[in-house]
Amino acid sequence: MNEIMERKRERIFYLDFIKAAAIMIIFIDHYEYPIAAAGRTDLCLIPLYIAGVYIGDIGSSVFLMISGAALMYVYENKLDLKIFYRKRFLSIFPMFWFAWIFFYLIQCVMDGGFEKLAPFRYFIFTIFGFDMYVQSFFKGAVPAWPVIGEWFLGLIIVFYILFPFLRVALLKHPIVTGAVAVFLFALTIYINPPVILNLLPTVCLPEFMFGMYMMKYFKKMPLTVPLIALAFLVLSSFVTMPFTHVLQVLLVGISFFVLLAWIGSLIRNKVVMRFFTWMAGLSYAVFLTHHFIINKVMAHTDLAALTAARNAGIML
Repeated sequence: MNEIMERKRERIFYLDFIKAAAIMIIFIDHYEYPIAAAGRTDLCLIPLYIAGVYIGDIGSSVFLMISGAALMYVYENKLDLKIFYRKRFLSIFPMFWFAWIFFYLIQCVMDGGFEKLAPFRYFIFTIFGFDMYVQSFFKGAVPAWPVIGEWFLGLIIVFYILFPFLRVALLKHPIVTGAVAVFLFALTIYINPPVILNLLPTVCLPEFMFGMYMMKYFKKMPLTVPLIALAFLVLSSFVTMPFTHVLQVLLVGISFFVLLAWIGSLIRNKVVMRFFTWMAGLSYAVFLTHHFIINKVMAHTDLAALTAARNAGIML
């Protein structure tokens, strides 16, 4: 997730802006969810559903798109497989392993001793960053050692593995590649396997590839595009669209991505730009740790007695 920092080409600010916005959406969603579940929706800063889609799904969708766009921007002209996979490994696992050990030890201290979360043979999922993805995919039927991060980490690792092959396919056969991605998406929806569809790579493939296509073929967009995206979001907020849930997530995610890209392209203030660039650089660390911190804070917070001032203090 640090691909934006690695390129030698000129930095594109709106990519940082979208990345920072997406991590803030995800953070606020995970913070507000237990508050809303406790019936304190009056304390929510943003609604849990926008345009008929859960904001957590919107954040994940936009994150997939920004990942595809950033990778395509960096590696559009040249990609060395060995260097690419080494950088992806170094950008993900050292921080993940360090954070996992650190927060697991904190959890042991807080809980009063060593805790065996699952049989040790399942620790392999944690080593490769797939613990929460596996648990979510199998709806908790497969034990694991999840402490930090979330299911999205496993999914993005899958797309990092696939990216070099998707890149070649897109550059050589852009129309056919796009058609295949749409076909796999539609086929998965038609088959409707008994799992959470948003976790399947074939369902998320159009989101990741949309970012790739945007960066390759639509670096600049006319004003009509964000206006159409805004109109779709407004309409979807008041009218139930005749789409399946995963298709609605895709369309809303694309609309948000386009709007954020347009807004980001308009920002010129250097202080604001530095802030969002800083936030983008912290996004992976926030992504890894925010679940653990939020869960521990909520476990020691009386949500029924939570005031607006106290809520603001916790968030800050």
